[in-house]
Amino acid sequence: MGTAPIFQPRQKNWFQRHMGLTIAGGCSVLIGIVLLFVCAILFFVFGLIRKSDATKMAVERAQANPIVMQKIGRPLEMGWLISGSVNVTEASGHADLAIPVSGDKGKGTIYVVADKSAGLWTFTTLQVAFPDNSPRVDLLQPAPEQSQ
Repeated sequence: MGTAPIFQPRQKNWFQRHMGLTIAGGCSVLIGIVLLFVCAILFFVFGLIRKSDATKMAVERAQANPIVMQKIGRPLEMGWLISGSVNVTEASGHADLAIPVSGDKGKGTIYVVADKSAGLWTFTTLQVAFPDNSPRVDLLQPAPEQSQ
């Protein structure tokens, strides 16, 4: 009678020994990829809104208004979290936006409602609101003359 061979179980590899860590790491990588994808989409969308003609024209009008410049200061910078929507084709479109702006003296929000027809934007609302609830500045009205 011979002796029976001794059974030695196969040794587990690193992934099998650390299954919880492997699953957690895999989930973390997957979540990271999804978050990166969502951030890329948001960056792209906010970039398109920032570069729209309606946004640029609204900010230019705010920069040209002496009351806005007095309250917010220079340089007037657009914030990244623009809310609202812009729907534009080549000749027509609609924009309804709230554009956060800031300068060296304070902050404000430019509210825009505009329609594009025959390639031209027409603003129905173009106002700057301030956090201190002071009266809004209507950018559709002519700017008051500055006394020197």
